[in-house]
Amino acid sequence: MSSGNVTCPKCGFTFNLSYSRTFACGSCPSAALGDCGYIKCPKCKYEFESPRAQQIRGWRF
Repeated sequence: MSSGNVTCPKCGFTFNLSYSRTFACGSCPSAALGDCGYIKCPKCKYEFESPRAQQIRGWRF
């Protein structure tokens, strides 16, 4: 997954994905396994599906 900027659909906060993975996902056991397919907003803590996960899910038949 890219480490670009994303915007939280709940609060509108724009943040760097690497920053989110480091701080908001630090206590999540799935973070140690790599990309879980979700992004957690470091401001409001809302967790939402990453655009890449949405694309992959859309490719399934």
